[in-house]
Amino acid sequence: MVIEELTITIDPVERDQFLDLDQAIWTPFLAAQSGFVRKEVWLPEGRPDTIVLVIHWTSMTAWKAITPDQVVAVDAKMGRFAEAPLVCRAYQVHNSTPPDP
Repeated sequence: MVIEELTITIDPVERDQFLDLDQAIWTPFLAAQSGFVRKEVWLPEGRPDTIVLVIHWTSMTAWKAITPDQVVAVDAKMGRFAEAPLVCRAYQVHNSTPPDP
């Protein structure tokens, strides 16, 4: 399993709007991808300007099967939020348990 972690910095006033839009646009797109396992949204305590998206994939190959053109198309639907500063990290998971069916 591979974890994609996206840490996004956003105006705290717009956080709920971003979360609603992300849930309506990115989450269904990801859920339709082969190899997608699940997505979690973490809101760090005391940091209202930060959103952490944690996306679980069966493999790096599955994650990277999403093309740059697809990312651009989905990001376009996010409007100005697609330009929010973000940091992307990837993790290999060792000794993980399989997801529930």
